[in-house]
This record gives sequence, structure tokens and C-alpha cells, in this order.
Amino acid sequence: MDNTLLASVAILCGGRGTRLAPLTDTVPKSLIDVAGEPFLLHQLRWLGAQGVTRAVLCISHQGHLIRRTIGTAPVYGVQVLYSNEFPRELGTAGALRHAAPLLGSSFFVLYGDVLPVSANLRHMQTHWLASPTGSVLMGISTNLSLSERSNVLYTHRILDYNKYVCSPEMHHIDAGLSFMHDSALRTLPPDGHPFDLGILYHELALQGQLAAYEIQPPIYEMGSHTGLAALRRAFEQGDLG
Repeated sequence: MDNTLLASVAILCGGRGTRLAPLTDTVPKSLIDVAGEPFLLHQLRWLGAQGVTRAVLCISHQGHLIRRTIGTAPVYGVQVLYSNEFPRELGTAGALRHAAPLLGSSFFVLYGDVLPVSANLRHMQTHWLASPTGSVLMGISTNLSLSERSNVLYTHRILDYNKYVCSPEMHHIDAGLSFMHDSALRTLPPDGHPFDLGILYHELALQGQLAAYEIQPPIYEMGSHTGLAALRRAFEQGDLG
């Protein structure tokens, strides 16, 4: 049995969730009810079951509601810390740059609206540490989603990642889970300057610094009304515990 300590997980839950309006008018996306509890609790339960002991919640918009709901006591065995971007929203990469002092030299990054249930974090971490081939190991999956566009050009390795310009040759999608070395953040503007993770990943892909880790579908997400409905349906049908 592998008893290697898992790295910390940064959960990006500072976005405004505009695609989920009007649900997100008064509540942050991470706290939207799924199967009777906030989605963020489902993420923390999954992380705890994987053996994660430390999560850093990157909060911004309505972040006080997340802090008030989740608190600071361990949740499912996971110690919860907060990195607050307030009063300026820093974007997804800027949020990681801001949280860097809490994360260590290597860490997982989990989108705040994704539940990649088939991923094995311990295997993913061990795989990267054994033979690092870039500064980021991105979890990717064959895109079966009806609501999300493919954004990864992958043929045995990632040739491009682009969530803004998606080509017909792209058949994979970012699974919302990555393992990152802090060297990936060193090219970013200083702390306090906004920067998008999609741009960083695109640049790393073109430099050959974005490695791939294939995760089997389904990848559940609730960043859109279609995705949220599918996730709720999966719980109702017993596909998720």
C-alpha cells in the first residue's frame, strides 16, 4: 500500500458563475445545492476519501458565504484553509499565485465546479513525481459533454490547450484537475495582478510543459445548467453516493 502523503489541493471557487444565473445571484456556485448539500461538500468528501488532508479554498466573489458555511474545522478529514482575493478578483491563475505560500512546491488544482470521480489522485501524483515531463500534469478526458466544448488537442501528448479557440481536431477536454509544480507560476505577473489559468495552460502547452494524464469519463461538472441537471440526475439515479 502506498502511504505517500498527498499534496495539498487548491480548489478554485472564486468565480461568479454567470452561466448559472439566476442561481448564483445570491449564492456562490460552490454552495449550490446538489443532492441536499452544497456542491463543495461533495468535493471535500471525495478528496477526503482519496486521502487528501489539506485543501486551500481560493475564494473571492461571495467568499464570505463559503467561509461561513464550510468553516475552519476539518471536513471529512480535510483541513480547510482560505486564500481570499478580496477586494480584487485575480482570475484563476492569479488566485493560485496569491495562494502559493499555502500550497507548497507541488499541489493539485481542482476547479470549483468539477467532480472527476474516476480520478485516482495518489496514482496521478506518483505518476508525475516519478517522471516529470513538464511543470503541469493536466487531467484530460475524452469529451462526452453536451454542454462543454473540447479544448485539448491530444495525440499521445498535448499539442495545444485552448478554451477560447477550439478546433475540430480537439476531442479531449480539461478534466478540471491538474497537478502543478510551483515553477509554472513563476512566469506570472506579481501577486495582485489578474491572470487566467487558460492562458497559462495554453502557453505551457506550446512550450511542451503541459503533460497529460488521462482520466476515464464521466467527468461531472456543474458550471452550466445542463451540467448541473446531469449531476443532480446522477445522484438521484444512484450513480454517485
